[in-house]
Amino acid sequence: MNKLWKKIDAKSFVQENVILIVLIVICIFFSVASDKFMTSNNIFLVMRQVSVLGVVSLGAAVITLAGGLDISLGNQMTLYALICSYLMVNKGMNMWIAIIAALAVSLIGGMVIGLTINTFKINPFVATLAFSTVLSGISFGITGGYQISHFSDEFKFISQGFVGSVPMPVILMLVILMVGAFVLNKTYIGKFIYSVGGNEEASRLSGIGVNRIKIGAYIAGGFLSGIASVMMASRLNSVSTTCGDGYTFDAMTAIMLGGVSVRGGKGKTSGILIGILIIGVLNNGLTLIGVQSFVQSIIKGLIMLAAICSDSLIYRKRS
Repeated sequence: MNKLWKKIDAKSFVQENVILIVLIVICIFFSVASDKFMTSNNIFLVMRQVSVLGVVSLGAAVITLAGGLDISLGNQMTLYALICSYLMVNKGMNMWIAIIAALAVSLIGGMVIGLTINTFKINPFVATLAFSTVLSGISFGITGGYQISHFSDEFKFISQGFVGSVPMPVILMLVILMVGAFVLNKTYIGKFIYSVGGNEEASRLSGIGVNRIKIGAYIAGGFLSGIASVMMASRLNSVSTTCGDGYTFDAMTAIMLGGVSVRGGKGKTSGILIGILIIGVLNNGLTLIGVQSFVQSIIKGLIMLAAICSDSLIYRKRS
């Protein structure tokens, strides 16, 4: 009987922590493949690299948990980073005022996207694809295609500074993820988000303002992409019309790896963090062992496809 319980517990543990086990296996593989991987400098480098992705991934997760989808987050990041940089460098505006202005625009951007999708009942994929093109055009109009750089040391500290031996962007990411976890797990807003994403019609019948929750999710996603854009600009010390490219794909891959269902209503912040780390470790480890960039893209694409297939199989099994 004891042996039987041990087998059941072991099986349950593996099922509940499969993503964590995958992360550990990947880390072991790269530790063997490269002696540079498991060093303190490289570990901190990975954490700094995933900090921006972590913040925007939380935004993507909130939208997806509420039953939505936003593939324009990378384009939003580009626009908000350009607005902040343009105000600081080209207009000589105070850093904090420029950041606040960019974050205010991010709130408006998220609200416009959320209102458009939920007022006209448009497919979110199609709508945010259209918004991606609009945002890209606005970004090009701001800069004319030129880079904006030469930021102040104070601004660069946001993503290049340290508090003791801990990188500042890592602290920001962890704080934001903890706040996100608290809101999603310990507040009525979080419960409503899960409820709407899990069963929209049942939520409506129980008196939940479904449209308000969905629009609020897009506003939160826009705001988090705004924070991520400021961190990205600070880390790069230069922004252009392509600086946010790739973030949408990596964010969606990370949250799906972390267990967030594309159908909404399912997923944990802890899983999102593990998904983010898997993406960061893969990017870093594959580069260290000399894998070419196009092969890395193929691998990440296959990982995302596997995550989608896994989500589909789980959904069908539960149905």
